[in-house]
Amino acid sequence: MTNKISSYSERSLVVFIEGLSSDRCIEELHHPTVTEDDWVWIRKYATSLLLGITSKCNSDCRLCFMKNCIYDEMDIPYISDILKKAGKNKKVILWGGEPTTRKDLPKIIKLVKKSGNLPVVYTNGLKFADVNYVKTLKKAGLEAVIFSFDGFREDIYKVLRRDENHLELKKKALENLRRLNLQTHISMTVLRDLNEDQIIPILDFCVMNNDFIKSLSIYTAVKFGRNEFGDFKVISPNQIMKIIEKEKQDIKREYFIQLKRLMNSMNRLFSKIGINSSKRRVMPDGLYIVEDNELSEAIKLEDLISMNEILDKKQYLRILKYVLKYRNLISIYIKSKFKPAIFEIEIGKRNYLNLYISFPSNDHSVRKDCVSLKKKDDLTKRAMDPS
Repeated sequence: MTNKISSYSERSLVVFIEGLSSDRCIEELHHPTVTEDDWVWIRKYATSLLLGITSKCNSDCRLCFMKNCIYDEMDIPYISDILKKAGKNKKVILWGGEPTTRKDLPKIIKLVKKSGNLPVVYTNGLKFADVNYVKTLKKAGLEAVIFSFDGFREDIYKVLRRDENHLELKKKALENLRRLNLQTHISMTVLRDLNEDQIIPILDFCVMNNDFIKSLSIYTAVKFGRNEFGDFKVISPNQIMKIIEKEKQDIKREYFIQLKRLMNSMNRLFSKIGINSSKRRVMPDGLYIVEDNELSEAIKLEDLISMNEILDKKQYLRILKYVLKYRNLISIYIKSKFKPAIFEIEIGKRNYLNLYISFPSNDHSVRKDCVSLKKKDDLTKRAMDPS
């Protein structure tokens, strides 16, 4: 199918798809180029929908991927129509702007839950400092929160968010999320010479609070959208990995590469037999087990290397011993091919921590650096390339 769905536009609807071939966006639900074939593709292959339900925000960040723009908010019938067309068993991420500026957010969450999907809120967390508000959202059916957190120093928020008081509000919000046992995913934006020294403290915080924090996504600051810092120098995924490897001996870039390589091989294998083969543009990523406040590889690196060699040689029977060894994790992966939201739910029930290091997909210099994290051979390039 040709890609008829256009890229992100400042409209009232954004639907982000992690799918078979690439990320796809819908700029407007009833846009004439969005055909029924497109919706069929979404129902069959989409794992996540990202709904921009508002352009309003309760923060005045100096750096934001969103430009200064105002668009009409999506009303309830509009959202309902999207959910009916998009199908079930997907992660539906509500964002903006700041989704908590919507007074009817509990109603929207209920609608997502009722549609058979997993409601997630992407938030700066400021309103989550009110425990009663968090209780209201959880009662409505909220399953998980993607929470923006950039460090433990007030000056970081004064520089990035124009308000040093954000730190105390965010700390209260995190305590409320823990108290109500809401699955939380930390999203950190790193700006060179401002908060790269906070990468390790935030990682340690996630490990120590793995009872409710299930992933850490580290994003390089981007120059598109709203940028009041001018032509700043972007810190790359390669440099972030060096910071982590220097302090954390149990975290190795080779593990990220081999795990990505395994996922790509498994996706290709499932695709051959006609099963949804979703891919992500987020890389590298690593899945770890947390025990006694320490990280260990969910799949041992030596086993990953062996599994990849076996799959390269198409000696599929030899892979069975590893399937048995890691049967719990692999069963979750297989289930997620049929019901993508299951991975999020099942990982959340266990002592896993997902680590993502992401780059802006339209910043080619950073993308090139990410692909060159390790260049021993062509297999590495294949592992790091989402295509």
